[in-house]
Amino acid sequence: MKKTIAFYTMVLMLFSLFLYPIVIQAQQTEAQTAAATARRDASQDVSVISWGIGGFFCSIFAVAYAYLDKPTVPADRLVGKSPEYVAFYTDTYLQEAKKQRSQSALIGCLANSILTTVTTILTTQQE
Repeated sequence: MKKTIAFYTMVLMLFSLFLYPIVIQAQQTEAQTAAATARRDASQDVSVISWGIGGFFCSIFAVAYAYLDKPTVPADRLVGKSPEYVAFYTDTYLQEAKKQRSQSALIGCLANSILTTVTTILTTQQE
């Protein structure tokens, strides 16, 4: 009886060694899928034009708000998904949305700064 239990334990351990890389690969694939989907969804959800206009008119305050504000992840996209998928999707979505918001607001802020500088230089030269 002990030999049988030892044999099956050994067989189980060997199978687990072969199955472990398959499980890890499946988790990585799920993480990659969630990350890719989150990046795509964030780029579709974030209005770069609106954030750029906000950066143009509100200057550094829009950039600060875009960086400090936490975007909301649409819950309907996470229904029925595994906890790992939800975690990867949420993290990637928040990072990507915040990055796109901040970049757009910064571009608007820089455009305003450049326009103001050029206008100031041109008006002072005419005097």
